[in-house]
Amino acid sequence: MMHGTDYAGQDPTGWIVTEKFDGHFARWTGCQLLTREGANYNPPDWFVAGLPPWPIDCELFAGYGKRGSLNGAPRWRDKNRWAGLRLIAFDCPEAGGDWPARIRSAPVTSYAAPVAFTVCKGKRHLNGELRAVLDRGGEGIVLRHPSAPYTVGRVQTMLKVKFSVW
Repeated sequence: MMHGTDYAGQDPTGWIVTEKFDGHFARWTGCQLLTREGANYNPPDWFVAGLPPWPIDCELFAGYGKRGSLNGAPRWRDKNRWAGLRLIAFDCPEAGGDWPARIRSAPVTSYAAPVAFTVCKGKRHLNGELRAVLDRGGEGIVLRHPSAPYTVGRVQTMLKVKFSVW
């Protein structure tokens, strides 16, 4: 999977801004929903209905301040626990092209949707977006270079912003 690095003051103008959700990483393989370590989440069929036959990097999200409620999700016997969760797609590795092209191939289902994004207009705009995310209980922002290809490993084209950039 692709891993970002910490923001270090770069000019964010023109970069893609998305929320960094505080959930659990999930990878839809095209037929299974896996944890970062490769364990199968074993979601109910209705939760993954409509997901495509290609990989998606996602976040399994229970809501703000509810990350801990996801602990042990691969072992849940009560499949009704999945009803309150969302699968937020943040990249489609095999779609090819730049990030905007890749995210356009992300599915929209009853439980899954692509992450919302905007194009950064500069540091003031980035700070405003970060403040809005933190005010609603979010973790931070991810900056993505719009023309960067999907690259496995740690990259400089995806930056994590958790604190004010001033």
